[in-house]
Amino acid sequence: MILPLQPLTQQDFLQQLEQIMPLSWLYGLQTPGPGYEVLQQAAAIFARCSAAVARLDNDLYVLSANDGEFGTGSIKITRSGYMGEVTLLGGSVLSCSASGRMFLLTGDLLFTAGSLTSYPAFGNVRSFVQSYDQNVHGRSITANGEVIQGEIDTLAIPFIQTATGDQYAAGLKFEIENVADITGSKSPALDLLGYDRGLPRRTAENADAYRARLLAMPDTVSPDAMIRAVKAVLFPYSQHFEFIETFDVRFQTAFDCPIPPYVNPALMSPYYDPTCFVLDDPREDTPYRNRCPNDDTYFACFFVVVPVLASIQNYTIVPDDTAVNTSGFYSAVLGVGSAARRATSAYDMPVDTLPSVALQCAIDGEDWKAAAVYKSLYQQLNEIKPAGTYVVIATPN
Repeated sequence: MILPLQPLTQQDFLQQLEQIMPLSWLYGLQTPGPGYEVLQQAAAIFARCSAAVARLDNDLYVLSANDGEFGTGSIKITRSGYMGEVTLLGGSVLSCSASGRMFLLTGDLLFTAGSLTSYPAFGNVRSFVQSYDQNVHGRSITANGEVIQGEIDTLAIPFIQTATGDQYAAGLKFEIENVADITGSKSPALDLLGYDRGLPRRTAENADAYRARLLAMPDTVSPDAMIRAVKAVLFPYSQHFEFIETFDVRFQTAFDCPIPPYVNPALMSPYYDPTCFVLDDPREDTPYRNRCPNDDTYFACFFVVVPVLASIQNYTIVPDDTAVNTSGFYSAVLGVGSAARRATSAYDMPVDTLPSVALQCAIDGEDWKAAAVYKSLYQQLNEIKPAGTYVVIATPN
């Protein structure tokens, strides 16, 4: 079996019919007909069954299992009964009256004052859950000209705002038309396989890294295993780190260690630092040294010293911002055009006037994605470290 399996289409089944049924009989159903539409219907049903079988087979294996995704698509909304300016806010909930499936409006839709129902607004929606059955059909026209309306047809929970800031507009009505298919929704099969193996996904762990971890043999306990785990987490961010075990003389010695040349130099480690332990150490923060752990930590601990990550998605306000163009909002480490960005310091600037690469800053904002990387690193090391030992995640300062 070759993964991922590809489902058979309606046309595949119809071609198979041509191989096993008399062509004179099939062509008679096609021209002048009728009757061929019954075979088309059966082929469409079998195509859906084939898609379900292929999905099941693919999702049973880590190599081919799908990562969960939300379904997305577009809708058309017209309004009536109220001609003042009104905005249908993102977060409004739409639904399918036939099946009850629910979808989220992902952005605001503005209806200007006086615009008629013949001037609709088009918006994007996203499914509430990640599942194959969230892919619903939009408006379509059959071969004989029959119009079949899309499945999303109801504005279940509207959030609106008028030009005066009111959240109610007398007589306002919205008409929903699902103009395009909702596609792309996939069940989180990879996560289910991980739970089945007792290996849930870590914070901020992408699908490729998670898949590799599920396929890997256990890599635990040894110092080399710890180092490999840290590299796997920090590699996407081009960051270095230090791995320090507390017995290493580069980390800490005794305050009364002898100083050369009063000892035999041949007996000394090349890394020996006679002033490693000092009070109010005036030296640079790196390398990481001169720490005083307690007895438990000293005898059963290792330190992973990681840098302060460059911005990934940093919403912190930056006083006296030096950025003079959009390239200044990108991470200096990962470079212009990467996904790593920080917020602009223009706190009161409307979002729609910001450059597309700039994030809107926030009071008490922080880089939550960078924090998730640290958390993921701590979680992974705690899972694979030897029993009875401690791991300390530290920054140089």
